[in-house]
Amino acid sequence: MNLSTRLVCAATFAAVCAVNSIAAACGGFFCNAGQPIDQTGEQILFIADGDRISAYIQIQYTGTAESFGWILPVPDTPTIEVSSDQLFAQLNATLQPQFSVNWRELGNCNRGQGFSMACGAADGATAQSDDESGGRNGVEVLSSEQVGPFDTVVLAATDTQALFEWLDNNDYDIPAETVNLTQPYIDMAGTRFVAVRLSKGQEVGNIQPLVVTYEADKPMIPIQLTAVAAQDDMGLLVHIVGPERAVPENYQLLELNPAMISWASGGGNYRSVVTAAADEAGGHGFATDYSGPVDSIVAQLEALQTLEPADLADANAFDVGFVLQNNGFQLDRELQQLIDDNTINESGLDSAGLYDAISERIVEPLEEAAAALRRQDVITRLFTTLDPEEMTMDPVFVFNGDLPEVDNVHTVEGVRDCRNNRFTQELRFDDGSTVTLGGFPGGPTIGSVPSLLRSYEAGDSGPPMLSMDRSEEVEEGLAEFNAANGGPVDDSGCATYSLTRTIPPGVLLIGLALLAQRRRSRVQAAS
Repeated sequence: MNLSTRLVCAATFAAVCAVNSIAAACGGFFCNAGQPIDQTGEQILFIADGDRISAYIQIQYTGTAESFGWILPVPDTPTIEVSSDQLFAQLNATLQPQFSVNWRELGNCNRGQGFSMACGAADGATAQSDDESGGRNGVEVLSSEQVGPFDTVVLAATDTQALFEWLDNNDYDIPAETVNLTQPYIDMAGTRFVAVRLSKGQEVGNIQPLVVTYEADKPMIPIQLTAVAAQDDMGLLVHIVGPERAVPENYQLLELNPAMISWASGGGNYRSVVTAAADEAGGHGFATDYSGPVDSIVAQLEALQTLEPADLADANAFDVGFVLQNNGFQLDRELQQLIDDNTINESGLDSAGLYDAISERIVEPLEEAAAALRRQDVITRLFTTLDPEEMTMDPVFVFNGDLPEVDNVHTVEGVRDCRNNRFTQELRFDDGSTVTLGGFPGGPTIGSVPSLLRSYEAGDSGPPMLSMDRSEEVEEGLAEFNAANGGPVDDSGCATYSLTRTIPPGVLLIGLALLAQRRRSRVQAAS
């Protein structure tokens, strides 16, 4: 594969379980050797505009400002800007998967979960460098500038040891294991390395996502460099914007077994299902969360641009978060930091200062992102997890206009049987298959039934090619499981209500998806 097809994106920490529960991470591919590493996820947005790629890279980091260091390979000399974490918060809020069940009750199942209706009624569920000479032969500093809170340099290197000597001499302390992982990128003619550190006087709370723009043919993630700082089952969430639906060119497309999803809990086990399915596919596969018009996310970003000073004028430190949420903002760590920076005392707020900070730090970068998104048609959200030993192949993505859209909202039909002193739940999928569950409300524990239904190889045109089919194993396993749980359910007589839940933003970020109904997902993957 030539350099023009091996596009860049950095390894970034983006798995946020909660605003107040961020693990220590090293931001990019390396950090100070004494700093604990917890690279548990990556979140990336690619915008492809012809042969020009913009990679929006979220950086989550805890540690000292002095220890922050970050590097990534790019195929040619890039431009570098900063964006806002609110971009990723809005992507997740809009496109994260949603799982719900339309329940019908047999007998009296009203346990405070909802309301009952008569049988038959319808209820819809809805950098400046210290050594700019390059340190030794084999490294050339092509540019250096301050971008937002960062000092950035772009380096050309023909020798791995020379590159790492330069980085070390300029206060980038990196694990020795990273040296060998860098060699494949050194070997690709024309590779540039972007090195980033916080400028003097900048705090960790000032870190912003980077936007790296360069010329290339296809988005690519240099995941091999991430292995040194990655934990097992590291989440990788990728949004790709372009003229058509995006698919992985050298990884499998995963069709998940929907029976393994915990539907009654809103899909809270979705990450583990994707992990299992990817492992069953050989360790290299992506589930498609969503693929469809980019309009919805553009509308979300444009709505934030209507914030006025008067909206914050009467707010205090306690209620300003609610005010901002009512104006469409997601209360993430970046926004909380700006609120804290403009809190005068325990409850007082510098509302004018906060408005100016939000305008500069969030709204203006989002205006630029919205303009770039508006020029394209389709956004695709892909998710997988990888162990460090599986990070042997850089994912490459292409666009395929022959494939259908993929919705992120999934609903199945369910029956709850509360007759004759029993309680049984049964989920019914469109193709006629079922899964019979015991307990309340819960989800399946199905033992050895595969999480992967089928996997496919995809390209830039035509339908994907089937590479693995485990549907017979799934069918046999579910039949045995259902029989052990008293299925099938005879559904004569009913009362109906709906239970709808979505995955909370912190469950995955990174997010994830399946085609919720087997028949529909099979058609989508095979079309």
